[in-house]
Amino acid sequence: MELAVRAGLGMVTVCNAEKFPGSATERTIFRCAAALGVTPASLVPTRATTTEPIASASPTATPALPIEPE
Repeated sequence: MELAVRAGLGMVTVCNAEKFPGSATERTIFRCAAALGVTPASLVPTRATTTEPIASASPTATPALPIEPE
């Protein structure tokens, strides 16, 4: 809930991003990254981490695809 408020997103949006890694939109990833003070790439799951919640993704994880801001 705190992340949703800090990122200016709905709680359902953040919950879905955590439950279904790889399904979050670029906008959601960028807003969550800004709220957490991390890079957007650190929140993008790799194939090896697709079962982990986004919030626990390693800050050094390599994104599966490059992400550009909207």
